[in-house]
Amino acid sequence: MVKSSGPRKVEMELDFQNYIESPPVTPQSMYSQACANDNITVETWRNTWISQAKENRKFLGGFNQYSVGQLFGSNQHRPAILAGSGPSLGYSGELLKDRGDIILLSCLHNFNYFEDRDIPVDYYVSLDAGPVVLEEVSEGGKHDPDWYWERTKDKTLIAYVSSHPELIRKWRGKLYLFSCPVPDKKYEEEMEKLEPFYAHLSSGGNVL
Repeated sequence: MVKSSGPRKVEMELDFQNYIESPPVTPQSMYSQACANDNITVETWRNTWISQAKENRKFLGGFNQYSVGQLFGSNQHRPAILAGSGPSLGYSGELLKDRGDIILLSCLHNFNYFEDRDIPVDYYVSLDAGPVVLEEVSEGGKHDPDWYWERTKDKTLIAYVSSHPELIRKWRGKLYLFSCPVPDKKYEEEMEKLEPFYAHLSSGGNVL
């Protein structure tokens, strides 16, 4: 039996199952399967991803100098907490304020929640290329948008290269960039022409 030490308790029975349900699958097969339902997403977003990547590169002067690869090994062997934006954050979020040396990595959606409570976050992460990310920084918070954008000056953001350009411009703190493997030849060709940038994170559509 395993019990949590938090305000809510969950009981789990751990059952070891020493078997493999199916033969090993090649990386290429796994990639093809993962991308099987991506056609609609790619067709809808391809031009936006490409145009926003171009605009971001023009503003920043290049992607590689902001590569998330610079963080490789910097937090080796340290425990970390990944904070999504589910309802549990409402009753457990405050516990993250005094977490000691544990890293906290959160989706950008939680920015106003953590900033309103002065809960330190080591890394915010953003994947969405739509303008919704701009609203989420302050939406539902206690202050006006300018207050939250000012708070970004001491924070670190890890963002997709094709993020909305306003997010890249407005973020005042440290910035690291990553690219996503998109199963589309035109997208790959355009991004390669723009700048060879191989700091790939395969997120599967969900930043966390």
